[in-house]
Amino acid sequence: MEEEVHPQDETVHLLIEHSNDL
Repeated sequence: MEEEVHPQDETVHLLIEHSNDL
């Protein structure tokens, strides 16, 4: 298991959280 940094993944996660909140 490799831990790589994915800045876009964080944005996608935030977008999903906001979309779920709507």
